[in-house]
Amino acid sequence: ALLLEKAVRKGSIEALNVLAEFHQQGYGVEKDLGKAVRLYTEAAKRDDATGMACLGDCFLTGEGVEQNYLKAIELFRRAADLGEPNATFNLGMCYLRGLGVREADRNKAFALFQRAKELGQPLAIKLIARCNANQ
Repeated sequence: ALLLEKAVRKGSIEALNVLAEFHQQGYGVEKDLGKAVRLYTEAAKRDDATGMACLGDCFLTGEGVEQNYLKAIELFRRAADLGEPNATFNLGMCYLRGLGVREADRNKAFALFQRAKELGQPLAIKLIARCNANQ
């Protein structure tokens, strides 16, 4: 964690996200969800798609913050627009389940899953394959 903190001080956004994950999961440091959220927020403020996606996950699940589907959707959309595969998949799940959107939309969800698959998101790849096998 010390090397990551040093890299963060030098401006590395990648190190910022990794350090946030370490605090979120308790890898080599004490688990601190508040610190993880602060670090992801800093990455998101720098227009980093990974930070946006991870912060969106926090808002979706309520991990380290008060659960807020609208904020999760906003962050997933911004990250998906930047080509972040996990945010694209999670946005599709929100449309599928009707979380943070006006109403569930299976067509929009499937389009997002297809895009996430194209971006290499593993769950989207499996989901699309299962859908195609069931047709």
